[in-house]
Amino acid sequence: MYIRKTQIGVEVRFGLTSSVLTRQNVRTKPNPNSLAYKPNPNSLVYNPNMFTQNAMYFMICFVFYVCFSSRRLPPIRRNDVMTRIDRVYYINLDARQNRADFMEWWLSRQDTPYARISAVQGASTGCVPWLSRPEHCRGVIGLRMSNLYMMDHVDTTGITMVLEDDVKVNMSGVLDAVRAVPHDWDVIRLDCWGSVPWTFPYVTPSIFKTEPVYWPVRYYGGTHATLWRSDSIDKIRKLWSVQPYDDIDGLLTTSAVNSYCVQNNLAVLYELGSDISWAE
Repeated sequence: MYIRKTQIGVEVRFGLTSSVLTRQNVRTKPNPNSLAYKPNPNSLVYNPNMFTQNAMYFMICFVFYVCFSSRRLPPIRRNDVMTRIDRVYYINLDARQNRADFMEWWLSRQDTPYARISAVQGASTGCVPWLSRPEHCRGVIGLRMSNLYMMDHVDTTGITMVLEDDVKVNMSGVLDAVRAVPHDWDVIRLDCWGSVPWTFPYVTPSIFKTEPVYWPVRYYGGTHATLWRSDSIDKIRKLWSVQPYDDIDGLLTTSAVNSYCVQNNLAVLYELGSDISWAE
């Protein structure tokens, strides 16, 4: 191979063949296969959408990090001061003797003092629009009024457990489970049912707080097994006295009270028939 400058350009010879590169050829006939003339598809010069795609990817990652990292509450002092449950009350309609017999059967086999509370008959009107059916409204108001009656007319000093009449609780395991609940609790519910909203923050893998973090959500979970503390009853009474009447478990999805669910398989619900027809 050799290179020789000529009048019209530069001659390049490879073996027995040669070619002449003129200034005109170099300027007007570029090699279409040259990398110099192939734009990089990932370059922002030739693909402006790459900046938008990268920005969206970064934003999605940031949102996921913020949302899922906040589902776990920061370390909070444990509730080691709870050493006992002072009493148990269970709510029971006078007409449902079979349920009363069930509750008496297992409560008489544990050491915590207990008593039956006669359920208050609810009205069929006065509920929120989505509970306008008379039989449903009657049950919602009856359960609410029964709980408010206990707050005003029976002993609720210390720690009180309130049960509906179709649940059996492993009393020996309750204290160990609830000691992991933060000390600021107002209400503790055992084994809440239903799908847990992903925005609820967790204390441990089995304890979550029913407080929406980013936007309002509807969550119920039941009040079949609930713990009250005496210094929080005024807050609960105020929350449950709001009209028109709504389900009291749904009202616990709020920041107005510190409500926690403990999911340790301590409360087992039994199918003993609906109370709706009996409350008429």
